[in-house]
Amino acid sequence: MQPKQTRITEGFDYFLKQNELGKTDSKNINQLLLMMDENGYIDKQTILEKIFAKAADANANYRNFIKRILDAIGRLIEDSEADSKEKRILNSIEVNTLKANKMRKAQLQLKVGYFPTDIQPLKNWQYDDENFELNTAKDATQSIDKDAIRIFISYSKHNESDTQHFKRLFEAKNPDIGGKKVVIWTMQELIAGSTSDKQIQENLSRSDFGIGAFSQQFLQSDYILNKEIPHFLEQNALFLFGLDKRIDGKKSSIENFFSKVSQELDKDNNTHILQQQVCHLNDGSDNFFVDCATPERKNAFVDKVIEELTVYYNELKDNPQQIQKTNKTNEINPCLDVDDRYLRENHQNCLARPMSISTKTEVSPVTKIEPATNIEVDLITDMLDWIENTPQSIYALLGDYGMGKTFSCRILSAKLTEQKGTIEPFYIDLRDTPTLVTDNNIVRQPYLEEIIQSILRRQNITADAQTFIQKAQDGSLIFIFDGLDEKLVHYTKDMRQQFLAELMRVFPN
Repeated sequence: MQPKQTRITEGFDYFLKQNELGKTDSKNINQLLLMMDENGYIDKQTILEKIFAKAADANANYRNFIKRILDAIGRLIEDSEADSKEKRILNSIEVNTLKANKMRKAQLQLKVGYFPTDIQPLKNWQYDDENFELNTAKDATQSIDKDAIRIFISYSKHNESDTQHFKRLFEAKNPDIGGKKVVIWTMQELIAGSTSDKQIQENLSRSDFGIGAFSQQFLQSDYILNKEIPHFLEQNALFLFGLDKRIDGKKSSIENFFSKVSQELDKDNNTHILQQQVCHLNDGSDNFFVDCATPERKNAFVDKVIEELTVYYNELKDNPQQIQKTNKTNEINPCLDVDDRYLRENHQNCLARPMSISTKTEVSPVTKIEPATNIEVDLITDMLDWIENTPQSIYALLGDYGMGKTFSCRILSAKLTEQKGTIEPFYIDLRDTPTLVTDNNIVRQPYLEEIIQSILRRQNITADAQTFIQKAQDGSLIFIFDGLDEKLVHYTKDMRQQFLAELMRVFPN
């Protein structure tokens, strides 16, 4: 990475470390950092297509996104001590929207003018550890056809955006393979509060097929090569499709691509064997998915993947005895003999994102808590019992980072929604709510109504926040506040007390 790129990345990493933005905005900034050129420029059209393609008004979402970044930087600058290194970093960050002219297309420019070498930016936990859509726990009890074919898509984090685009097109076709529906799992369905490795291994074992999104980065991932690919090779259930044939970020012919990766993987350079194993369009363009420039081409690519996957499935189903058990002499197995050239930093493990639970019994959200008496209890059952049988108004769930607090809160919300009883849940992730608001040029903490309203707006719900507060006071609604510790770190001691008092307004006087 060039020095200017490094400074930009470090500056924005430092900004994201402050957790002033929501998870989606943090994720989008990380995408921008991957998309920018060595001088920090990104074509606006690329941003609209890569980040806001699903938005009803991509331009409006783009403008609001930029405004939220600038507002967040402004708030942090106001909170910083005068002449501090932190304030100098934030003051040097620029996010400029450049209109199109005769010389260039419309662009976004990222700049960081200052970053001291003695400050190390931390990994942005909001992006890596909380990369999920809001309130998906309400869908956690939706069942999946037990006879459906379960597909695990294996991909590098570097290729996440393109892989998810492929997944959306694949699912939109509602394919029927061997008379069965298809259910896809990717690492974006990871659940907050549980280790990613454990969840990945569980979903590997449940899957009927593994589809590998083939790229240079895919083959540079130790996790993919050492855990995901071996599992599906062992099951004779690995299917590869060509996602991106660029080499070191530069365009490459299909022959050069396979020659390059084959040389890296196998000293015998079995390029033709590797090329035969990877599904791609071969109609004169030899396109991988990323190369398909039009929607028609991308749909044709997905159609071919579905067609070849169907053939592969039927071969496995009809002639299982003819398919030799895969071992380390398998034609596509040279990627298991990779040495230390494939560094771990080339692959970022996807961390926590909520996962739709297949059936009510498949996943048992049991978190054990051990009080001083050493009595173990089922946390979800205990919380439900508190709601139904205890007059106490507050249930506090305490634990270190990664213990499963968010996961448990979401499962509680899902359980209450499923029961459709007399009490209804309102889940609020405080990390998605404003830390400070500006009112008549006065910066202050948000009121309870503003916190609730921010969640409603994110879900495009038109309702009055006071209605939900009244329901809580009447006993027909329970507020589930998640991420309290991450929110309080932004406040002074007095401000923390004030913020907690504001949340407590959900109770009757």
